[in-house]
Amino acid sequence: MTGNLFISMDFGLNTPEQPGTDDGTQRPWTSDKPVWYSNNSIRLDPGVDIATIDQPTHIKVRVSNKGAQVMEYVIVEAWFFNPGIGDMTPPGFQTFVSGLADVPAGGSTVFICDTDPVWVPSDTDLAKTNGGHACIIANCYQSDEFVADPEGSSVVDRPVAPNGDQHQGQRNIQIIKVQKAVASVPQRFSYTTYPPTDFSHHEYLVSATHVNPRIERFDPTTEAVLVSQEGVEAFETGVNGGSGLNLITSGGPVEIRPATDPPTFELRTEGLPRELGARFRFEEGRADQIDSEMVVQLPPDAEVGSLHSFDLGMWADNGELVGSGMHVLVLVTE
Repeated sequence: MTGNLFISMDFGLNTPEQPGTDDGTQRPWTSDKPVWYSNNSIRLDPGVDIATIDQPTHIKVRVSNKGAQVMEYVIVEAWFFNPGIGDMTPPGFQTFVSGLADVPAGGSTVFICDTDPVWVPSDTDLAKTNGGHACIIANCYQSDEFVADPEGSSVVDRPVAPNGDQHQGQRNIQIIKVQKAVASVPQRFSYTTYPPTDFSHHEYLVSATHVNPRIERFDPTTEAVLVSQEGVEAFETGVNGGSGLNLITSGGPVEIRPATDPPTFELRTEGLPRELGARFRFEEGRADQIDSEMVVQLPPDAEVGSLHSFDLGMWADNGELVGSGMHVLVLVTE
C-alpha cells in the first residue's frame, strides 16, 4: 500500500503501548480482532468512547510510520459523528484538528486533536448520541505547506474510506446498560442512518450479526471499552497473567461474561422495513441523515454481568458493506 503513514487498527491490543499485527499494508482489514470500525488507535479524551456534558473533550489519534525515515510535519484531522451506519462524509458534527508533529521511523506518535475553542459538549450536542457515545473518523497526512511532496491529503467534502485508505481510521462502538429487572422487555436504542452517496446500487438491507466470542475472555478492545465504564473494574485471574472484568453490584462483584445466546432485532426507521434482511430502496430526495431506532430483545435468561454483542450494518445488493458498520455492546446490570 502506498505511503508510510497509517492509523493502526490494533495498536496496543496484544501488548499495551506496543504495535499489533497491523503494519499498514492490510487494507481492507478483514480481521475481526478488532473489526475495522473499532480502530484501537482512536479514542476520546476523556471517556474513550463516550463524551460527557460540560467536560472539555479532545480526540487522541495514534499515527504509525512503517518507513525507515522520519515522517515530518504530520497533521491529523478528526470528526465526531452521531453514531450510526452508512456513508459518513465529513465534517460530521464537530471537526477536530491537531498541531504539526513528526512520526519516527518504525514508530508512532499520539496526536491530540481539538476544536477551536476546545469543545465542551452540551446536552443539545449529545441529544442523538445515546448518552454521549461517539463515532469518530480520523485522517492523517503531511502538510503541503512544509513538505514538497506530501503523503496523504486533507479530506474536503468527500466520503472517507477508513477500511480502504491506511491514512484513515474509524471507531464506532456503543455500549448500552440494561437493568436486570427490565432485561426481558424489548430495549430500544437510537442511531443515525447515513444513506449512500453512490446510488449505483439500488437495493439495500440492514443486518445485525450476533458476536459469539466462543471464549471465556473478551478481546482487548471490548475490555478497554468496558473498564472505562463506572462500576466496572479489572481483576487478575492468576491464569497466564490474564485479567477479567467485574461488575460492581450491591451483592458484591459479578464477573462480566460473554453471552452466547443471540438477541432478536427489529428496526424502527421511517421508510425502512422493520424486518432485518428485507431489501429496500431509498427515496429520491431523502435526507442525508435519517433518525433511526432498533428494538433489541435479549434472551429471557439474561443474567446480571452478561454482555451481548452484535454488529449492525447496511449492505448493498452486491454484498458490500455501505460505509461504516457499528459495534454494539449491551451489558446487563443489577
